[in-house]
Order: sequence, then C-alpha cells, then structure tokens
Amino acid sequence: KHQRVQHDWLKVHAMTGVKTNAVVAVEVTGANTGDAPRFRPLLESTTENFNVRCVLGDKGYLSYDNYEFAESKGVEPVIMFKGNLNR
Repeated sequence: KHQRVQHDWLKVHAMTGVKTNAVVAVEVTGANTGDAPRFRPLLESTTENFNVRCVLGDKGYLSYDNYEFAESKGVEPVIMFKGNLNR
C-alpha cells in the first residue's frame, strides 16, 4: 500500500545579472501564483539599484503590461512568446 504525501510547493522568482549571476531581486510565492504579475516588482526593485539595459524572461512573464512597464523604465524587454499566439 502506497501512502500519498501532500506538499505545499513554493515558487522562487529571481532577477540575476547576466554576467555576474548575482541575484539582485527575489520574490517567493505559492505554487499556484501566476508568473507575469511578479515581473513588475522584480524589475522595479532592480532598476532602483542597477542600470538595466535589457531584461530577459521566459513566456510565463509575457504580457503587454510587462512590455510597457519595461519600456517605461528604459529597459528593452526580451520575453519569449507563447506557442499558442496567433501569427
């Protein structure tokens, strides 16, 4: 007989320097929290302390708001597109 164990998982969202690999901003959320809303506070915190020219993100961070926010900070957003977008 197998015993099932339930775990409460967490997600860690982090901004790191591309050349230094230094972690410059972190947010920990529940496993069921969306990724896209975490982009803005991470980038906000990072731009307060560092000169950011470009920000890279996977498709979980894709949203018009995130693109517009990055551009409003003078940061070029490079976020992977989702495969289900109409072309």
